[in-house]
Amino acid sequence: MVDMDKLISKLRVDNPALQPNYDSRGPLALCGNPSMCWTANTTKYGKDPSDGRLIISVAIMNSTSQARDDFVGRTARVWQSYANIKFKFVSFPEPSDIRILYGNRSWSYVGIDALNHDSEVTMCLKYIDGDDQHNQRIVLHEFGHALGFEHEHSSPKAGIQWKKRAVFEKYEGTYTRKQIRRNFFKVAHDATISSPYDLNSIMGYSLSRNLVRSGLVSTKLSTGLSRNDMDWAQEFYPFFD
Repeated sequence: MVDMDKLISKLRVDNPALQPNYDSRGPLALCGNPSMCWTANTTKYGKDPSDGRLIISVAIMNSTSQARDDFVGRTARVWQSYANIKFKFVSFPEPSDIRILYGNRSWSYVGIDALNHDSEVTMCLKYIDGDDQHNQRIVLHEFGHALGFEHEHSSPKAGIQWKKRAVFEKYEGTYTRKQIRRNFFKVAHDATISSPYDLNSIMGYSLSRNLVRSGLVSTKLSTGLSRNDMDWAQEFYPFFD
């Protein structure tokens, strides 16, 4: 199991993203970068004294359906089986670490980047009534981002060479060009820690092979956590003996 203090200490030396002159427009880091994970010092409630789990608080800003909110909470808590955390759902506008808005897109800030947006929306969910498979995927995926995980296809181990024109043609209208570059073309730093590339990760996209020149892509959309997702969650939010 990973020693978080040692990992963070090592990354502060080795990780270019943590150097003073780092250009944030450069490659992304997976959570492969433990410094993007939540800690007792960054969450509003710290650790639960009864079991030592890290409490990450969540508020839904435009709650109108208890059944929908219950589905989101129940699905998000799947991560709790594999990470030493617990999501505490509070009523908006109580103070919270993560703030959800139901909308027509799904996205989330990555890990503690949410701290730069205090009192603002930090996650948006495109919830579709009656489509449990879609809803389960987006909740697990976006909460994965909220815990600090980046897109799986940004792993350098994927070795993807994109047909950029084809990607822009397919997704312009859905995303801005900046968002397309951010969500598809950025590659994680080699200096960060990453699991083996995982075609089944909940953090991946379903991608047409027509969009890549070479490299590994998944052509199916995962709706549950893969074995690597489960193991990786424990690496960065470990259960200590």
